[in-house]
Amino acid sequence: MKRSAVLLSIGSLVIMFALIVDPVRYTNSIKDGLDLFVVAVLPSMLPFFFLSGLLTATGLARVIASKWGKSVVKLYGAPPVGLYVMLMSCLSGYPVGAKLTAELYENGLLSDTGAKRILPFTSATGPMFVIGAVGAGLLGDVKAGLCIAASHYLATVLNGLLYRKKSSVPSAPLPVLPLASDKLLWNTAVNTATSLLVAGVFIVIFNLLADLSCDLLLTQALTNELIIFGVSGDKAEAITFGLIEMTRGCSKLAMIASPKEVAPLCAFVVTFGGCSVALQSVAYLAKCKISPAYYLLTKTTQSLLALGLCYLFCLLL
Repeated sequence: MKRSAVLLSIGSLVIMFALIVDPVRYTNSIKDGLDLFVVAVLPSMLPFFFLSGLLTATGLARVIASKWGKSVVKLYGAPPVGLYVMLMSCLSGYPVGAKLTAELYENGLLSDTGAKRILPFTSATGPMFVIGAVGAGLLGDVKAGLCIAASHYLATVLNGLLYRKKSSVPSAPLPVLPLASDKLLWNTAVNTATSLLVAGVFIVIFNLLADLSCDLLLTQALTNELIIFGVSGDKAEAITFGLIEMTRGCSKLAMIASPKEVAPLCAFVVTFGGCSVALQSVAYLAKCKISPAYYLLTKTTQSLLALGLCYLFCLLL
């Protein structure tokens, strides 16, 4: 039995034991996760997932990447297909960037070196989640959502420059996606429903894990470290929760202070994505021989860039 399977088995047993020992506490945690998904996330993600799915199916993103794909060669020393992955990631959100990278690698359109080159600038979430769910939904401030979105996408672009290599990698033609117009709407609706269901499951489960980790004092060490660096106790706790599940972290931050004050921290949490996003992405990227350590490194620098940029943008409000 593999080590990962053993760890998953132990974790599952711990969660099941906790549900049996204190069913009221953790049933409420599950309900809170469902409420967070249905009230704050689903209304903003559903239409955009569907519409971005249509854009993907019609091949618009491929056309754009075909014409301007050389820009990522000049900027990052990465293959042109990187722009295609970046566009889809920014339109559809986590973990589409990692998923497409793995698919392109498996189809021979990306080498393992090429996959590593495009990773720093192809991991992003959708604007409707940032502006709609986080800005308007959780913070109740669209301007704050716009600041978070601007810092998130600019950090994504700049992050690629931090890992830029002078040498370029061999390019491959962009994939041609077959367009089945008779089933286009149906397939897009099914894919949207599947993606939203998966997102909802992860939000609920990791919301439960956040509470369980807190009860077992597993999060206290990280919270204490953040306090040492000058972060207030309530904000440190919210960030810790956000590193586990980003929506939960942003929700807790929204209850602490004004939108303008917590927007930079939300930008950090959203850009990092939390453990729920990281686990999905790492599973895809393992196919491309990209280590979890490299993924976490690129997300950490991207998140710090978003934090600083959002702070500057909020000063201009």
